[in-house]
Amino acid sequence: MTPITLGAFNHLHVLGAGRLLRTVCGARRWTEKITAARPYNSLNELLYTAHRSWWSLGAAPWKEAFSIHGSVVERLRLLDVINADNNTAIADQVESLRELEHQYREKFEYPWVVSLPALAAPEDAQEVVDGLIRTARQRLANDSSSELRLAAEEQARFNRIGLEELIAVRYLNSQQATQS
Repeated sequence: MTPITLGAFNHLHVLGAGRLLRTVCGARRWTEKITAARPYNSLNELLYTAHRSWWSLGAAPWKEAFSIHGSVVERLRLLDVINADNNTAIADQVESLRELEHQYREKFEYPWVVSLPALAAPEDAQEVVDGLIRTARQRLANDSSSELRLAAEEQARFNRIGLEELIAVRYLNSQQATQS
């Protein structure tokens, strides 16, 4: 995703703004609310509106947003946490994680929404996978309404991070400060 300025975002056609926002969050009603509230005077105003809009939705739009999340195991592969160098060492744990993801989807009827921890070094892969297995087991013990709330909280974090990455205000401000 290429960052854009807040001004450019404010001036996008409604369809273009909606398409861009759906890269952050898959809930169509959320993107409609964010788009309709333009123009924004600051990133903080956008983030506040996004947060309020997210929590004003409900189960169906939240689940729609969750649907764009891929498999945690596949995300780990893309991030090179699981690779040819460590795959044999943690193959059993990866298979356990894959099974837990399947159980999660079966129980809650949406993908597991979870933040992936930062990987400091390739040798941390075992610890990362083990931590995700513990988290998955804990989350599988939740009832449906508690888990929906937890998944919605994770998605709210993803929304904030995605919007911060999308809008280039911080980058542009730091560039202007170094040029002054």
